[in-house]
Amino acid sequence: MQQKIIPADWQAAIDALVASGGTAVLIGAGDTGKTTFCVALITAALQNGLRTAAIDSDVGQSEIGPPTTIGMGWADKPVASLRDIRPRSLYFVGSTSPNGHLLEMVSGARLLAETARREGAGLTVVDTTGLVTGPLACKLKAYKIEAVRPDHLVMIRRDREVGAIERLFRGDTRFTIHLLKAPPQAITKSPELRAMRRAARFFEHFQKAETHTLPLESLAFWGTYLGGGEPVEWAHLRFASESLRIACHYGEVIGDILYLIASGSPHARGLSLVEEHFRVRRVVTAAPERFANLVAGLVDGEGRMAQIGLIKSIDFKKRMISIFTPLRNPDRIRQVRLGTLRVRENGTQIGVLRPGEI
Repeated sequence: MQQKIIPADWQAAIDALVASGGTAVLIGAGDTGKTTFCVALITAALQNGLRTAAIDSDVGQSEIGPPTTIGMGWADKPVASLRDIRPRSLYFVGSTSPNGHLLEMVSGARLLAETARREGAGLTVVDTTGLVTGPLACKLKAYKIEAVRPDHLVMIRRDREVGAIERLFRGDTRFTIHLLKAPPQAITKSPELRAMRRAARFFEHFQKAETHTLPLESLAFWGTYLGGGEPVEWAHLRFASESLRIACHYGEVIGDILYLIASGSPHARGLSLVEEHFRVRRVVTAAPERFANLVAGLVDGEGRMAQIGLIKSIDFKKRMISIFTPLRNPDRIRQVRLGTLRVRENGTQIGVLRPGEI
């Protein structure tokens, strides 16, 4: 493979980072060369004997771990791409976009950076998404920087796209800012190509997956109303079905909310009757098929993410859930963290749910 030419300003930043070590966060728009910089930096660090960790928080174009996750791994030999680094730890975000998932993005980056430091990293390289413009981008990047506590902030720009983020930390003495230019040879990838790459990564991940069936009672659920309240008895569930003119399969009262797994659209005139009967402020309904093919993070009893999977179905009558996953010992799973992305087993995307729809 032909070695890429490193621009002079990049080389100066790499030399400074390798000399000081610590944690470096990379920020830049899509296709500005962030990943190329990461690879060059990792190569230089290894050549200088630094124990080096890489954290890939670009959940849409994940290289360390599958899409929808933040991955951390150790670079124990020179790499041609971040895909050459085997995931050591994963954190489930549940989407290929930060929108609606800012807490997960910040929490995951912080926890994995702490893991790298605790396990003796001389240098930790944190790659980020290409979201850099607008209020959402500024909020995400600002809080991620606050949470990760880097020693270096590397910003790669074509024009002025990282200017707002750079101004947030201008004069900040907690870290060194390296403002670099994107190389002119950086290749822009179309949305279609990005989608195809995501599908290929999902397909690769699920190639050796199997479907496992687990009892709902053995699991805690995140990212959904399910499991958060007291189950509704059959007689009351029947009342809700008749009043709302829908087929209610399961229900829970969660504070002042009645959560129903139901087929059909609730009749508006029956809502007030149901709210009065259950003494709730609001009724939330979700169709059973809304869970089908939903990406989920599978977490063990110590809070570690063991794998991702696809929810195949939930049998609310038998109180069982079927999950398609490469995980071989699903009995260790204690939490199922539901994402908002629905994906087929071949990796193609079906759709995206809004947060709060399940």
